[in-house]
Amino acid sequence: MQLFAIFGVSQPDKLGQIIAQKYAAENRYDLGNGQWIVADEGVTAKQVSDKIEITTDSSISNGIVLAWGGYFGRRPSDLWEWVKVKLSG
Repeated sequence: MQLFAIFGVSQPDKLGQIIAQKYAAENRYDLGNGQWIVADEGVTAKQVSDKIEITTDSSISNGIVLAWGGYFGRRPSDLWEWVKVKLSG
C-alpha cells in the first residue's frame, strides 16, 4: 500500500464525505481539521486527487495530495500503528 496525505482543503466537510465514500474505513485516517491520510494501491497523487474530486470539483478549490516517502512526528499511537500496517501490506 501507498499512503497519501491530504490537506489544505477549502471544503473539508464535503471532501470528508467524498473520502468516506471512496475509501473503506480501514484505508482512511481522519487527522481532524480537514486533514486525512489514505491508503491506496498502484496510484499516483494525481489519481488520488482525481478520485476524491479535488481535481474535478470546482467547489473544492483548494487541496493538496502528497505521496508519502517517509514520516516522523508526534501523534497518538493508533496513527503510527495504522501507518505501520498500511505500509507493510
